[in-house]
Amino acid sequence: MLSMAVVLCAIVLGTAACSARNGLGTSSAVCFRAIPVGKAAVDVPTAAGKTGGSPTSVVPGGTSTSRPPNPVFVGVRSASQKQIDTFGASHNYEKAELTKRNGGPVKSTCLVAFRGSFDPDSVSDLLGPVPPAGHRTYAVVVVSEPSNKLLATFLKSKEPISFTHYAVGGG
Repeated sequence: MLSMAVVLCAIVLGTAACSARNGLGTSSAVCFRAIPVGKAAVDVPTAAGKTGGSPTSVVPGGTSTSRPPNPVFVGVRSASQKQIDTFGASHNYEKAELTKRNGGPVKSTCLVAFRGSFDPDSVSDLLGPVPPAGHRTYAVVVVSEPSNKLLATFLKSKEPISFTHYAVGGG
């Protein structure tokens, strides 16, 4: 009887290890819904009618050249207000502004990051200080969770928080 239980247990564990998963297995899995909100926030039409993510550019002489899509998705993760506070020295203002935009205290957020070259006029709900031109290489969009509401977009010269997810084990 004991050997039968051991075999049954091995079969169940083996099957569970091979089953499909629908997320990263991290707390960030709930944030996948925020990706389209983040993409829309950094791909806003500018005053000239172009979007920040235009795939072509005009070079001197009037010729059009192809360039990599802008912006490039970096990652998504959940974040607390404390983690957002590390974005800069004006955290008291940013916390108050996020609370106001959320309609109450911010409990849970999702951050969606993009890499590219960003114009402050080409992002929605810009918040915080803006780096000088040529140094706006990251846009981090803050989305409330679970309401999936755009709260703010930060422009940064470097990735302000890690968006890397490490897989442990197989599957």
